Amino acid sequence: MHDLYTINQMNQKRSDECKLRQNTKESNMFPEEDINHEQFVIFETHLTETETREELVRMMIPFKVVEGKYKGKVSPAFVVNHRHFARLGYLVVTQESVLILSEVLNGGLRVAEIVDVSSGEAREIGFFNPSTEVYAKSRENYTYDFTSNQYFVAE
Repeated sequence: MHDLYTINQMNQKRSDECKLRQNTKESNMFPEEDINHEQFVIFETHLTETETREELVRMMIPFKVVEGKYKGKVSPAFVVNHRHFARLGYLVVTQESVLILSEVLNGGLRVAEIVDVSSGEAREIGFFNPSTEVYAKSRENYTYDFTSNQYFVAE
């Protein structure tokens, strides 16, 4: 049997989780309304998914949670508008690199660059392309958008 205090704590936790989900704007791959003219950053962090969500909400940075596979390791990843990149600070400082996506080009694709977090050195790796699940999972790196059930690879 739960006491009233425990029930109130559980209800508050559910309410907080709902607010986090609402703040992700999970209607498309990118967390902003005018997505074609914006650059985006995809990154992983040393914090748990919940801690990262809470920190991004606290910082009032719109975000989207996706599945990222980098160098063969699958983990939660976050997509934010590039204009917020400098504010991510300690969320990415322990990471080797982040993926930067250009605004949409005439052909409808985005250029993908890997940026080394410690040096700031950027290396273009190709275009951020939609992919099949089978092909994406055969690659060392991919991004999976839960909402659209779409895989992307940069090559």
